[in-house]
Amino acid sequence: MQPTEISAAFLGFSQLTAREHEILEALVNGETNAQAGLRLGLSHRTVEVHRRHIMRKLGARNTADLVRRVMAIEEMRLPSPAPGAEGDRPRPSG
Repeated sequence: MQPTEISAAFLGFSQLTAREHEILEALVNGETNAQAGLRLGLSHRTVEVHRRHIMRKLGARNTADLVRRVMAIEEMRLPSPAPGAEGDRPRPSG
């Protein structure tokens, strides 16, 4: 992803409504529109509308692109591990 795409997606992400965040979480977790609708008490058509709004706000062309953009946003939001953190320790050889 280009830096401008990430910036646009990050801006769009901040403009999502609470319901759109719920729908986005369901989609990223692999739920279908029908499954998300059942869990959230919505019709699958309502989920489709929210999904369309989310994709427009994040500038995604399809579901795979949407997930890719969300992953890029999450990478930006996660703090970097501190030096000396568990993952930075050398492993004993032998």
